[in-house]
Amino acid sequence: MSKFEFEIKSSQDQTVIKISGHLDENFIHTEHKVPTSKKVIFDLEKLEGINSCGIRDFINLLKDIPDSTFVEYEKCPPLFIQQVNIVNGFLSPQRKVVSLYAPYIGIDDEEEMNHFMDVRSLNVSQIERSVSLNGKEYEFDGVIEKYFRFMTIK
Repeated sequence: MSKFEFEIKSSQDQTVIKISGHLDENFIHTEHKVPTSKKVIFDLEKLEGINSCGIRDFINLLKDIPDSTFVEYEKCPPLFIQQVNIVNGFLSPQRKVVSLYAPYIGIDDEEEMNHFMDVRSLNVSQIERSVSLNGKEYEFDGVIEKYFRFMTIK
């Protein structure tokens, strides 16, 4: 299990927070102050796990961010997207998923692969059920409409 890290890089207009490791009971939101800025970007590419305690404190951290601040989640792994789809508090008109890794599986060998997608300009009907990468065919591993449900939440 990787050590939890919460790395903040801030400028006048935006703050980038890289979260890596496991978001669990060891994450205490009051120990992490998000600097005031116009935009906060959560880079979740290295998030490896999340449990109910981590979700609770992450939602509490979001509550500490002013409503006028734009919040973007980028490079979201499937485990984060699953939580966004079932737990209230991650999304709002000011809080959006902008990019993610979608789960695909090899058609011939069942190799699992997370395919990067920028979802800012997509709608659910544009998500490809099959993709070809490096001469290999992959199929979406799940129900597209359920996985991308967050795109319909206002």
